[in-house]
Amino acid sequence: MLKTVLAALCVAVAAAAGPAAAQGASPTLAKIKAAKAINVAYSPDSAPFSSATGNAAPQGYSIELCKRAIAQIARAVGEPELKVNWIAGSVGERVQMVASGRAEMDCANTTQTQTRLASVDFSNLIFIDGGGLLVKAGAPINRITDLAGKRVAVIKGTTTQTRLADTLRLRGIQLDQVSALYG
Repeated sequence: MLKTVLAALCVAVAAAAGPAAAQGASPTLAKIKAAKAINVAYSPDSAPFSSATGNAAPQGYSIELCKRAIAQIARAVGEPELKVNWIAGSVGERVQMVASGRAEMDCANTTQTQTRLASVDFSNLIFIDGGGLLVKAGAPINRITDLAGKRVAVIKGTTTQTRLADTLRLRGIQLDQVSALYG
């Protein structure tokens, strides 16, 4: 008897929520449905998460996850042949594309930060990462202080660039040069 009552309650709640959900339909989904297309920002040089060469379609772990999400979006808007417009960009460009509405989603290994959360939403975590240093074998660099007076390269616009700069500043370490690569 209790199972029947709980089942009936679930059905009643779902039935009541259906019209309410339809009334509050997402403007993003409406835009995708009207265009019969979705614009997806991605990183062209973040293998194995997302990458592309030449005119080839992007590929990688994040891309595969996004393709599954896109298939669900296509079902939700009733467009089984939903066109996907892949738009390459740096992390800063991708976040801006989503914030401005140029892209409906970012399909890359973009780090969730408080600053980025102020302008875009994030999905659940799909991986956990950490920063590190890569030096020549035998180089006398064993800790961050050993970088003093050295040249360092980091990918521009990443949380690694920000955290490295903060760490160096807090420890009073001056480098010969910090090169921000890409983007």
